[in-house]
Amino acid sequence: MLSGHLDLPLSNDPATKLLPWIISVMVFLAMLMLAGALVLRGATASWEEGLSGRYTVQIPPVEGESAREADQRIERAIKILEEVAGVSDAQQVPPAEVAASLEPWLGAGTSVVDLPLPHLIDVRLSERFRVNLEQLQERLALAVKGSVIDDHGSWRHQIKELIFSLQALASAIILLIAGCAVSAVMFATRSGIAVYHDVIIVLHLIGATDDYIARQFQRHALRQAFRGGVVGALLVGVTLGVFFMSVAELDPLLMPEIRFTYLDWIILLIIPFSVCVIAMRTARATVLRELRQI
Repeated sequence: MLSGHLDLPLSNDPATKLLPWIISVMVFLAMLMLAGALVLRGATASWEEGLSGRYTVQIPPVEGESAREADQRIERAIKILEEVAGVSDAQQVPPAEVAASLEPWLGAGTSVVDLPLPHLIDVRLSERFRVNLEQLQERLALAVKGSVIDDHGSWRHQIKELIFSLQALASAIILLIAGCAVSAVMFATRSGIAVYHDVIIVLHLIGATDDYIARQFQRHALRQAFRGGVVGALLVGVTLGVFFMSVAELDPLLMPEIRFTYLDWIILLIIPFSVCVIAMRTARATVLRELRQI
């Protein structure tokens, strides 16, 4: 389909000469939108994996209490947590780790000793049991005043809503780009029909069928779409390569793990191939519709 002689000199039409560049830009934008959606999906999966089956217990500091008294409150909370059937492990988060997690926002070298930071306990849940969060919260509140259990549910729900909204926006933009591609192919095809109207009449007179003429246009549209798709895909490859290299240098505390698998690359490559099919089918449908009126 990409090779072969065309009886119509469609490559000489000025309108069709711009088609590969238009398609390359559309493929580039559509693939970037899809890549963004896939990156968001991978980031969400990474967040979910990191938070799955884990709670965080926050024990607020008490003004004037000594370090020994604070340790006693923490040990009391850990003892209660370890008595719960669904809890597999409960460990205090080291203050140094808490300080390291705040460093990107507070700046390197900032002392957090004097800040009223809560004491944190990392709780890991067993898959075999289900913990009654409300009852556990009541027990902890009675034993350690002010303690709060955070199951990250509210935060995870907000993140999921944000990711879903961004993915829906990306899908809408991809559909809009697809509509623009169809319009561009239709315009170029109609331009070719108008420019070579007399040649088409001659082909009809010597026995050429509408299907034969439509194949000429759809083959030409496929070639143009293929060229534009290859250019757009290469630009996306370079762009994503630069993006992933830049992300790799960021602090992992600021960015979740970015997952982009071989399957994601295959999904991305569906776009240029889909554009080729859309261009070919659009050109054929446009030609057959216009030929009925000649």
